[in-house]
Amino acid sequence: MSKSALRWICVLTAVLAAGPLVASLVAQLPGPSGSSDSSFLWSAAPVRGLALLLLVAAATGVGAVLSAKLAGFTFGLGAGAVITAWSAFRTGGVADMVRENAGGSPVTFVIEGAVFAVLGVAIVMATWAQARPRADREKQPSFRQALRNLRKPPGLAAIVAALAAAIVASFLVAFEGLRGQAIFAAWAAGIAGGAAGGLAAGALGAERTPVFAPFVGVLLAAVVGPIIAMIVPGSGAFEEAALRGTLSGPAVLQPVDWLFGALLGVPTGVGWVAASLEQTAYAPESA
Repeated sequence: MSKSALRWICVLTAVLAAGPLVASLVAQLPGPSGSSDSSFLWSAAPVRGLALLLLVAAATGVGAVLSAKLAGFTFGLGAGAVITAWSAFRTGGVADMVRENAGGSPVTFVIEGAVFAVLGVAIVMATWAQARPRADREKQPSFRQALRNLRKPPGLAAIVAALAAAIVASFLVAFEGLRGQAIFAAWAAGIAGGAAGGLAAGALGAERTPVFAPFVGVLLAAVVGPIIAMIVPGSGAFEEAALRGTLSGPAVLQPVDWLFGALLGVPTGVGWVAASLEQTAYAPESA
């Protein structure tokens, strides 16, 4: 079977099977006051929500790893992002959840974001490890070397730059609490984070963007974003803004949105920078 056919099979499986199946379970999670507006942990059944969160991450990871084995790192992350997007669209709007103000608090998003960030980094690492073609592995950093690169100056700079760019991009794109707009903002934030991470690493002389660094930066926004949303207007003002419908930026993004944005957006941003700076692209593709 040709590589093109295998890619389409991966896409159709993610779009028509795995994504909708998992999303149908997420849609049944009750909100804090029994409505359909909920996140995974800010809900009337947080234990069930945590189980669903792990299910979404598992489905995303399996889809990404299998697709990467067939069609490469970037394509694998894209397939995983499609699965995540289905579930993201079935979660509630942040403003609606705050209005109900029962069974959770904005701090819940910080905890949920931390879980998604850890799982998201694990998904990226597993996908990259699977995608490295055997015939070209001597040209790619080993897994341990890729981890060590995170602690070197280009890696640390890429993480910080990706985090800052992702937060700024969310402010520029997300003006309302509409779920579609929030998810689109997460994608734009992923692109901005990938580009900023690549530029920061290149500015410090890196020949290639440290593979995991931009993803770590964007996924950290799932934790930092809710904190900023509470600090900037103040906790009381945060609730007032939700009641008025004036929440914007990271305040309207769910933690699952950041996972989608990192998986789909970061490779695009890094690729743009690699092309413009003539860097070696980090994304290994199948032969």
